[in-house]
This record gives sequence, structure tokens and C-alpha cells, in this order.
Amino acid sequence: MKKVTALILLAATFLCCLVGCNNGDIDDFGQPPSNLEFWIAENVDDIDLSNYQIKYGRMGGTEFKHLQNRPDMYGHLGEGGGFPKINSGMFQSMIEMGDVMGVFVGHDHDNDYIAQEYGIALGYGRVSGHDAYGDLERGARIIELFEDGRQFDTWIATPSGKSLAYYYPSAITSDDEAVAPLPALSVSPTQQGVSYIYYEGKFKHTDHFQTRGEKKEEGVMKNFSIADAPAKDHFGYEFKSYIQIPKT
Repeated sequence: MKKVTALILLAATFLCCLVGCNNGDIDDFGQPPSNLEFWIAENVDDIDLSNYQIKYGRMGGTEFKHLQNRPDMYGHLGEGGGFPKINSGMFQSMIEMGDVMGVFVGHDHDNDYIAQEYGIALGYGRVSGHDAYGDLERGARIIELFEDGRQFDTWIATPSGKSLAYYYPSAITSDDEAVAPLPALSVSPTQQGVSYIYYEGKFKHTDHFQTRGEKKEEGVMKNFSIADAPAKDHFGYEFKSYIQIPKT
């Protein structure tokens, strides 16, 4: 039998859950049951489902494996990971509840990566114990929450300093911040708005628009939007515009 432990921490705006699960008889790496999300909603007094949740656990679910080697994966991937053989459906429950911002785990000492899956951030901490295995510098993952919205900042802190900053939900990282902005241009636009080219076709990347797609329409709109796309799927927009940013 699997034993599930959940420590619920309620704050004014956020619900933080520390979830643990012993190994099961069927699976080498046990996992909390799929209905844990709904159990929390039904059994915690004064819970507000509009609260944004952060969850912490010992091991990552199978969804953490989906992130590995994806272009948006940010951080170190030093080992495959100890994932359950059976998907309990708990992550599906988080998606249905719609209030979970992030899930953070440990166990795999050579991993500290983070990325998003269906709008939920999935991330590793950083190995801390000096008597544990792992080649990464010992440290910790810091998570900074914001009371006024569905947002958090997180980074790795070590004796060497702060690194691998990641901002949710934008997914902007330290590497993005280090990119130098393009130089300012002196232009005289003849029309206000955003120029666009609308494509339709079966493509997986933006560089496929012109090679695999068919240009259907072009013009100028007031702002960036895909709301008026004629097709429901398999379409893409190419936008071009200038923005004025005051020098500070």
C-alpha cells in the first residue's frame, strides 16, 4: 500500500502543499493518487479555489520526463530521473483544477531544470547535502511569490551567487536578460498599427510559414492579435511593427 503525506500551508493568497509518497508495491517509485487535488479542495477549511498553488514533492511525475531536452528546458539535466512507471493522473487533476502554478521536486541530484507543461511550471530544486551524490554546486532553489497575481520568480542560490533565474508565467530566463537589445532606429512610420501576413498550413515551426504554408492574407491591424484568424487550427501570423521606448 502506498502511504501519502500532505502538509497544507495556507496563506492569504497562496496554498503551498508539501506532498510525499512512499514506494508502492506495484511501482518502484510511488506517486500520490490522482484525486489528491480534489481531496484538498474538499477537506481543507476556508480554502479558496481561486488561490494559486505551489506544490513540493520528493519525486517528479512522468510529466517531468516530457521536459527533458525540450528547447524550453532551462537548467541542468545530469541524469534521466527516477520517475514512476504508472501515471496516476494527478497532473491531469491539476490542469482541471486550474489553480496550480508550479510543482517542484528533488530526488535526482544532478537535475535542476525547469520548464512549463500546459501552463504549469515543473522544476527541480538544487542538491543541498554535502554527503549526497551529485556534481552540481550545493545550493537551493529560491521561489519568490507575488500577492497581486499568478506570478512567481525562481532561481538557484549557491555560495557562488544567484543563477538560472526563471520568471513565471513569461518563461523569461537569465539568458534572455543577458541578451543585448537591438540598437534604436530612426524611422518615420506612415501608418499606425501592426503589419501582418497570415499563413495556413501544417507546420511545426515559424520558419516553416513560407516553405510549408500558404500566404492567405496581409494587411495592418491595430494590435497583435490572432482572434480574427479564419482557420481554427494550422495557421500562423508574421507580425512586424515598431515600438517607441523612452530612453531612461
